[in-house]
Amino acid sequence: MAVAAIVPFYLTHSFTVYNISYIHLKYLMWQLMKSGDIIMNIYGMSDRAILREMGRRLKRKRLEKNVSQQKLAESAGLNRTTVGEAERGTSFGVLTLVQILRALDALEEMDSFLPDPGASPLQLAKMKGKERRRASPQTADADPGGVDW
Repeated sequence: MAVAAIVPFYLTHSFTVYNISYIHLKYLMWQLMKSGDIIMNIYGMSDRAILREMGRRLKRKRLEKNVSQQKLAESAGLNRTTVGEAERGTSFGVLTLVQILRALDALEEMDSFLPDPGASPLQLAKMKGKERRRASPQTADADPGGVDW
């Protein structure tokens, strides 16, 4: 990447051409991602990175509501260190997430996180109005020759 750092990039914005080096472009992209202006590719992130991002978003939501970690912990029924660990992206449970979102009055965020898939009309007609309770067993394609290796 040492060679790429020398090559300038040209960006146009409002009819003005800016000469930006690779390092400056990387810093600019980092600033935009940090501010949340760019939608992240979540599938390209590790599990730990996703937890850190969730923690960052929880912290932003808490600060947006102007609530201290201590006050949030008290209203969520958690320890302050648990709230701090969640905001830093350490591993935390779903119950902790629900408690924090409830205390932040942000449970509606769960609906965008994991929306109710509902049943398709075709599925309802096939099941005759009954609710599905379990997954069907996976069937392996049988060998047409009848030989089972």
